[in-house]
Amino acid sequence: MQFRRALQPLLYKIHHANPRLGPVHISKIDIADGFYRIRIKAEDALKLGVLFPAREGEEDVIGFPLTLPMGWKESPPNFSAATETVADLANQVVDHSQHPHRLDRVSETAPNMQQATPALHNDGAFTSVPTRQPEQHYHRPLAYWDMCVDDFIGLAQGNQWKRRNTKRSLLHQLDLVLRQLSPEDSPHRQEPALVSKMIKGDATWATRKIVLGWLIDTTQKTINLPSHRYDRLLEILASIHPKQKRVATQQWHKLLGELRSMVIAIPGGQGLFSTMQEAFRHHQGSRIRLTRPVHDFLDDWRWLAKDLATRPTRISELIPHDPPHTLGACDAAKSGMGGVHFFRDSTGNVVPLLWRAPFTPQVQKALVSYNNPSGTVTNSDLELAGSVAHCDVLAQAADIRECTIHNFYNNTPTVAWQRKASTTTVGPAAYLLRLQSLHQRFHRYIS
Repeated sequence: MQFRRALQPLLYKIHHANPRLGPVHISKIDIADGFYRIRIKAEDALKLGVLFPAREGEEDVIGFPLTLPMGWKESPPNFSAATETVADLANQVVDHSQHPHRLDRVSETAPNMQQATPALHNDGAFTSVPTRQPEQHYHRPLAYWDMCVDDFIGLAQGNQWKRRNTKRSLLHQLDLVLRQLSPEDSPHRQEPALVSKMIKGDATWATRKIVLGWLIDTTQKTINLPSHRYDRLLEILASIHPKQKRVATQQWHKLLGELRSMVIAIPGGQGLFSTMQEAFRHHQGSRIRLTRPVHDFLDDWRWLAKDLATRPTRISELIPHDPPHTLGACDAAKSGMGGVHFFRDSTGNVVPLLWRAPFTPQVQKALVSYNNPSGTVTNSDLELAGSVAHCDVLAQAADIRECTIHNFYNNTPTVAWQRKASTTTVGPAAYLLRLQSLHQRFHRYIS
C-alpha cells in the first residue's frame, strides 16, 4: 500500500520525462463507492458480523456485510490489491490502441477557470536558480498510471490522441476488474469511475493539477501547497499564541500530524520537529506544557509559512540524483572536525576539497567523558556538528543548488538523526538538525 509513498514515484517520472517530447499532462480518476466495490467470501463475512440492538419482544438481528466494510483494518490492503491490479493492467496495455469508451466525452469535461488555476498564496516569482536536468531522460513519451487507494493518477506526454488513448487504457481495465454497469443492476449502482468528479474536470488532462493534496505544475516543474492547505497551515500556526503556556494533548497531536502531512514537499521543515515532539514528555493530565524552545520552533514554522509565498519548491529538490553529484566523508572528535569532498568544477574535472576546524575550548570542556560525566555535549553531537559544517564547506566552494550530495559518516547516531531529520530532545542535536534543515532549504541541495 502506498500510504505517504505515492507522491514520490509520480514526481520521479515527471522529473525524468523528456522535455523534447512535450509537457507532462496529469489526469485524476476516482473510484465510486470505494470499498463497497469489493465483495468478500462468505466464510469471511461470518467474522465481521454485527449484533444490532433489539427492542423488547423483538428477535435478535445480526448483520453480515457482503462487501468490504469501512473501519475493518484489512479493508484498505484488500481494496488496494484490486486498484493496484487495475493500474498494472492499464500500464501493460497503455501503448496499444484502445477502442472508444462510453466515458470519453464526460472525462474530458474542462474545469472552470477557478479550478484550472487555483488562487495561490505561494505562486511567487522564481529566484535565480539553475534548473538541474537529469542526465538520462526517458526515451519514449510518458504514459503511466499510478494509484493511492482509490485515486488513479495518470501521466502522459504527446498529442491529444496519445493522451486519450492513455485514459482509455485505465477506463477499460476498470470495467474488467470492477465490472461496468449492466441493465440488471440496481438504479443506485454507479459507474466504476466517479462521474461526478469527471464533470468537475478532475479527469481532463492538464499540466497544472491538484494531486494527493499538492498542486503540481509540470511546466515549471514545481510542487506547492494549494491555497486551502496554505490557509490551513497559517490557521493551525495561529491557533497557538506565542505566549501560550499549555495546550490540549489532542490539539498538539493534531497540529503535529497536519504539519507532518504538509512537510513531505516543503524543504526545510523536516528538521523542525525535535523539540515539538519532546513536548509530549511534559504531559500533565490532558494538557502539554509549551516551553520557550517549543515556541522557538513554532516561530521557525511561521517564518517557513511566510517564505512559501516567494519560494516555490522545485521537483528537482525532492528527487535524489543517481549517482550523486558529489561524494565526501567527514569525522569529528574532541579536538575538532574535518572532512573531504570530491566534486566537479566548471570544466568537468574532479576537484578534491580538504577541510579541518577545531572546536572551541568551551565545547571541548562540555564534552561528556569519564573525567567529565556531567558534561552537556556528547561525541555524537560533535559528529553531527561536523556533518552540518561539512555540507556548509561544500556549499561555499561549489554551486550545489538542486544537486545531490552524498556524505559518508562512521557515527551511527549521526546517520540515524539525519535520515529521520528529527529526534525527541531539546539538546544540541535538535538545534543542529534544525540548522541542517534550514541550510539545505537555503542552498537547495539534496543530502
